[in-house]
Amino acid sequence: MWDSLVRWWRVEVALFICYLYAVRRGDRPSYRYCADRSILVSAFCVVVLMAGLMLVGAVATFLQQGCR
Repeated sequence: MWDSLVRWWRVEVALFICYLYAVRRGDRPSYRYCADRSILVSAFCVVVLMAGLMLVGAVATFLQQGCR
């Protein structure tokens, strides 16, 4: 059981590193391959999306209320 979890985690980390390197190179087929097979990459994209939306919301709130 423990061995399979460690193996799964190592594969996820390898796919995440593969994704980052492929994005840096601009290699679309490679980063699509890594993104389609990795849960960690999907979670990372969701977190980045949520952080971006929260930032836009904070800026919009600031602009509506002004600096008080």
